Amino acid sequence: MNSRLSKNNRRQGAAIVELAVCLPILILITVGTISSTSIIFLKQSLKIAAYEGARVAIVPGAESGSVVAEVQSILSQRSVTGAVIDVTPDVRSSSQGTTITVTIDAPASGNGFFIETFFSGRSFSESVSVMKEY
Repeated sequence: MNSRLSKNNRRQGAAIVELAVCLPILILITVGTISSTSIIFLKQSLKIAAYEGARVAIVPGAESGSVVAEVQSILSQRSVTGAVIDVTPDVRSSSQGTTITVTIDAPASGNGFFIETFFSGRSFSESVSVMKEY
């Protein structure tokens, strides 16, 4: 009977050691996955906002201010903070056939879960270029 109890105690001890070894690895994988998906979401948000801003830019009578307002609206809906928006050239004065580029830069920090852990100090940029047809 004593030998059976000591085997159970040894097995419980082995399980605790296995947990102590494996748990940090599982936590690291989980945090890394959440961080990576946050970066993917941030980059997709920047690309979508740049695309929608470019669509506004090619509408006849559009102005750079309306492009920036559209981009800001989309970024705020997606909780992206600290973004810098650049529209070149000036939409109002550009003629038919001009390529208009909307560029958005956003820092990684403050824009996702656990991003500061792996991507501190990094910034992400997306741009979309369209030709003005009207």
